[in-house]
Amino acid sequence: MDKLQELLNSQSDEDYVKIEFLKQVLQLLDTSCENNVSERYEEVLQKQKDEIQKLMVENDQLKKEIGDLSTQIEAKEAQSVEFDLLATQDDTLNTLQKEVSDLEQDVNSFKERAREKSVELSYYTERYSKIEDLSLKFKQLSPTSTESIKNIFKELTSPIQLLITIGDYEKLKILWEYVVYLYINSDSHAEEINELFDLCFELYQEVYPHFERVDVEVGATFSTDEHIRVGQASRQVVEVKFRGIKNSRNGKYVQKSVVLT
Repeated sequence: MDKLQELLNSQSDEDYVKIEFLKQVLQLLDTSCENNVSERYEEVLQKQKDEIQKLMVENDQLKKEIGDLSTQIEAKEAQSVEFDLLATQDDTLNTLQKEVSDLEQDVNSFKERAREKSVELSYYTERYSKIEDLSLKFKQLSPTSTESIKNIFKELTSPIQLLITIGDYEKLKILWEYVVYLYINSDSHAEEINELFDLCFELYQEVYPHFERVDVEVGATFSTDEHIRVGQASRQVVEVKFRGIKNSRNGKYVQKSVVLT
């Protein structure tokens, strides 16, 4: 385009018409070029704008994806912490379960020992509680009754001596007769000696089970073969003071019952 302009400027006046024509053509060409350049610029500019817009959209999308990834990472980290916590809890749970298992074994062991002790205690109670009761009763006797027992059994002063003594029925019979004597004479010590005799007889019966105490019902008819009367004479038993003894093998009364009529 510049070379064409130089050529036009170098022409003579006689070619004026041609020159003017060429100038007009040149002007048209310049205008056309300017329009083309402008259109091209607008096209490029629009493409740049479109590209920028596209990049902005992609950038926003990337930001969103980065945000999503960050959220996922945080979730994974939280899950990892939770897994660590669960693992710790599992370890703690396993430890607690083992401790519980050990405690259950200890409890079972204690239960077994308690059962064994219970059996021993039951055996002891069955065999020796009566002896303890007799010993306690002997120690609780009034001084008067203690002195009486001492006189009857020749200086007997302890429960052990009493246990040895009652193994002989003849001596047990002496104690029974003493109780009857106290009731007949309305002695206030009759009841406690009666209770002592009951305990002695229970121990004697452990060795000689065929000897039994006699059950007498209130209201039963008085019988001289079975009863010893205290109080006024009457045909009916009002109160049983001291139960007698009979031999279960032959049904015979060994000692009569003391009753109030």
